[in-house]
Amino acid sequence: MSSSCGEVGLSVGPYLLGSLSRPDRALVDAHLRACAECRADIESMHALPGLLARVRETEISGLVDSSPEMLDRVLSLVAQRRRRATRVHVAASFAAGVILAATTSVTLHRTDRNRCNAG
Repeated sequence: MSSSCGEVGLSVGPYLLGSLSRPDRALVDAHLRACAECRADIESMHALPGLLARVRETEISGLVDSSPEMLDRVLSLVAQRRRRATRVHVAASFAAGVILAATTSVTLHRTDRNRCNAG
């Protein structure tokens, strides 16, 4: 993990709950010493672990759909997004290859033409 503000933002929950590894916590601590904005964000949420500890499982159990159908829907969505991402990466790689081939061709053509004109 680097110590950028974005990554510190992603680590706020684990940081506050004390579940970061020692090396990651050290990186966040170092960033917080240098970044007043992130330090203020963390300080504004310091009460969160205590508030979460007061919530009972029975109070939230009805809020989460843990049915097998929900799991199937989530897994299906994840698989669909991965397939889409793969198609985009393949298309981008193909486009980059076409651009590289065209650029190489134009460069070689100009080089050959310059040699002919010089000689």
